[in-house]
Amino acid sequence: FKAGSENESLKERSVSDLLDELICKKRGEHTKPEPTSDKIHITTSDLNSFFTCPRKWILSVILNLKEDTLDTELFTRFDNGNILHKILELFMREYKGKKLPVTDENGILGDEQNIKTLIKKCVQKAFLSSDQNFKSSPIALSVLDSQINSYTDEITEVLRGFCFPEPVGFGGYIVYDCEAWLNCRAKDKDYYYTGKIDCILTDDNGNATIIDYKSSACPAIKDCIVLPDSREPENEKLGNFQMATYITLWNKNHPQAKISNACFFSIKDRKFIKIVDENARPFDPEKRLSAVCPDEYEMTLKCLESYSDFFAKRIDEKDFSFTDFEIKPYETCSKCSFKTICRTTYDVSGEKAND
Repeated sequence: FKAGSENESLKERSVSDLLDELICKKRGEHTKPEPTSDKIHITTSDLNSFFTCPRKWILSVILNLKEDTLDTELFTRFDNGNILHKILELFMREYKGKKLPVTDENGILGDEQNIKTLIKKCVQKAFLSSDQNFKSSPIALSVLDSQINSYTDEITEVLRGFCFPEPVGFGGYIVYDCEAWLNCRAKDKDYYYTGKIDCILTDDNGNATIIDYKSSACPAIKDCIVLPDSREPENEKLGNFQMATYITLWNKNHPQAKISNACFFSIKDRKFIKIVDENARPFDPEKRLSAVCPDEYEMTLKCLESYSDFFAKRIDEKDFSFTDFEIKPYETCSKCSFKTICRTTYDVSGEKAND
């Protein structure tokens, strides 16, 4: 449907109002140097969800539909990955403005005993943090309290991998900020970007490294980069918008401090997946599953603008017809938690079929 038409129903107006409330008003209340509550504010989640399936974006982001969950299922909502993510956040806050420890050749963190004491305190604080909401379930909190030592040991292992010296890790880097909210106006546009970056490090020269923690699978490198190969224009597609958005936010807010690295960090595997690498070799069309240097990533940032322009235009016009979007493959729709209420059309073995 297309909200805003002459035959606009109450539900359509409701979606339109919800959209303005979230995309413009709420996200624009805290922008600096002054509020921009009348402007569209685009996040990574918007772009990743919308260009996967715009219907899913409306249902999950705008309507905020969620399944009912029993109290005994708290660990479904607040799984192990979220807990580890929170502990890492609290640990990095303790090192803000200071250099991270370095993992030695034996795989041990410098001053590890004192670091483990700090980690244990961060674990306890994570369990009690308001955004984790475990206080509402004494059963869940009791179970977690019995696992303080195991979480301490796990995060110690995670940090050993994180703090390897370059080029494997970023031991010895300075924690510039963590869970940092940034916003900026897109160049020569009437919309804004906004987002929260998990971790920002700087080296001794002040160059920045952006890191996003992943408790599940990391995005494929090929989905995060527009390949600089004009012979294949179909490659000018972006499958994951996270790093491009984060780098845009950083560049707009810190024009004097360049990005030297941007990567995902797999909590499970204790390793980095680099998307941008200052030491990357020039692009080789025969080796496409590798990071690119900051200069080559400029193509990806320009591609982000094109996607953002399209998204902002649809939001501005309140156009949710989606008839021009390609039909999704069965594998995409079958895994979607909203498939039973979406009732859309998708491909099965190359043929169209109604859900």
